[in-house]
Parts: sequence; C-alpha cells; structure tokens
Amino acid sequence: VSLGIPLVKSGFKSMGFYSLGGVLGGYIAYMTMGKITPEYKREYLESIVIAAPIMYGIGKIGCSIGGCCGGRLIHGAIFPVQKVEAVCFIIAFLISCMFRIKNKYDLYVAIIVYTLLKIALDFFRFTHNDSLISMNQILCGVIIVITMVFSNIRFKNTRSM
Repeated sequence: VSLGIPLVKSGFKSMGFYSLGGVLGGYIAYMTMGKITPEYKREYLESIVIAAPIMYGIGKIGCSIGGCCGGRLIHGAIFPVQKVEAVCFIIAFLISCMFRIKNKYDLYVAIIVYTLLKIALDFFRFTHNDSLISMNQILCGVIIVITMVFSNIRFKNTRSM
C-alpha cells in the first residue's frame, strides 16, 4: 500500500514510499486483527497509533539519508525538513509513551496531534514551491475530520451509559 500510492500518483512512472500508505496499511492490519480477535480490537488500534510517530520518525531518517522528501528553499538554503520531522515525531512518540504510562493517553487526541504536526511540517517541503496546500495535507485534514467524528461518537456513547 505504501509503495503503490506514489506509483499511481505518478501515472505509473515512479515508485517510492508514501506515509499515508503506511497509515492505510496500519488500518488494514487493525481491521484484520480485529476480525480475528475482536476482544482486543481497541488494543490493536492503540498499539498502531502509539507506534506511528516512531515509525514515521525513523522513516524520515531514511529519507534524509536517501535524499528524498526534500525541504524547500528558504533564504538560499534547503530546509532540512526530514531531520526536523524525524526529531519532532520521535519526541511525539516519547510524549505519547509518557501519557500512556500515566494512563492519560487519548487515542483520538494523539491522532489529531500527529496529523496536525504532519500538516504543519509539510509546509517546509519542496512540494510547496508551486502550491499552497498539498494533497498530503488535504488527506491529513480528512483523517482529522474522521477522527473527530469517531471521537464524538465515543463521547456520546459514554455519556449515554
């Protein structure tokens, strides 16, 4: 899934990794494991979400080494967006772990925070040289809306109990 999205986006001319493909792959794993052992469905989702920023952060280290996903030109220098993303998402993972240990981790808040961080950092990519908002940011916005809907449903269900 992660490899296929860039292939389709490029008109089948190039292949690469795409972070939202990893999100889709995580969702497919969650749905599959939720069908096999439904009593652990919530734990699967929480495990995938809490691990997402460390996986993304490590992936951005690979991007930095590989030279892909470059930053935009700011004052004559290329902004090191991959390194900044790596640091920010690894820190987000560590903070999430701290909240989880203290039993204050909220799955929906975490998804929204990670996604907002991704939207904000995406402005520093070279893809913003010609466009105001990238397809990546639009898809992240969709994820935020879906998360807010599910969070609202959860809130209504817990209030009615």
